[in-house]
Amino acid sequence: MLTPSERQKVLEQLHTLATGDVVRLWRSASGADLDSRAFRALIVEAYPEIASQYASVAADLATEWYNASAPELAYQAAPAAAAPVEQYAANARYALTVPGPAALSQLSGALQRAVGSGARDTIEENVVSEGGSRWARYASATACAFCRVMSSRGAVYSSMEAATSVVGRGKEMSASDRRARARGENRDDRHRFIA
Repeated sequence: MLTPSERQKVLEQLHTLATGDVVRLWRSASGADLDSRAFRALIVEAYPEIASQYASVAADLATEWYNASAPELAYQAAPAAAAPVEQYAANARYALTVPGPAALSQLSGALQRAVGSGARDTIEENVVSEGGSRWARYASATACAFCRVMSSRGAVYSSMEAATSVVGRGKEMSASDRRARARGENRDDRHRFIA
């Protein structure tokens, strides 16, 4: 089974291949003026096919990785559906608002998102479908102390919402409870835990 860093490398290589296809498309159409309607129409028509193909490949790779991560389970992962073609076309139209060849860089960034989303959506959908899965909190290098501590707990959260948000106690504390907590107490007069 691939380690997370190896899996990331595979996704990066997939993005490189996808970008190569878009560069070839760009060069084949670059005989026309980059600002012409014909050039724009060709890119907006052809780009979504490239993006959806590579997003589907990423989803298939994520499915294989998910199934290999716990072969003893009866659950079999399924790839997530690719984003709607119109979303990819909108990405291409947006990228073409950047003047000249810099639009190609914008298309490459959109491809990276498409590939990453294909893999990410597959894993998230299968985690939710499988049931019983646990979530871990991730803290960046610049995270606050609280987030770093919460991420050190590992995969103890029962849902993505629990892992990615900070929730309260669910019960308001009275002023006397707060004072008792401040003194280091954790039980009230009747020996119940303070909220």
